[in-house]
Amino acid sequence: MRPALINLDDPEAATLVELVRAAGDLRRESAGGHHAGSSSFSLDGLTFEVRTPRATLHIRSALVGRPNVHNILAAVSTAIRARPVL
Repeated sequence: MRPALINLDDPEAATLVELVRAAGDLRRESAGGHHAGSSSFSLDGLTFEVRTPRATLHIRSALVGRPNVHNILAAVSTAIRARPVL
């Protein structure tokens, strides 16, 4: 079975969780203690902090919009779990 990553803040998250549950193995994990801190948004991109149990990462991205904070946070959380470097 392939892994699925679902943003539980998404309005459709409950539907997606049920689809994954129906397909088989469902493991629920949080962001692993990683969360977004102070942030700023503009048409030039976004900047924010990712606070982890070990460090605070300062993120600057050309992506725009609050949903991309969630996307980047998910990517950072996944990468840190796969290879804990912080």
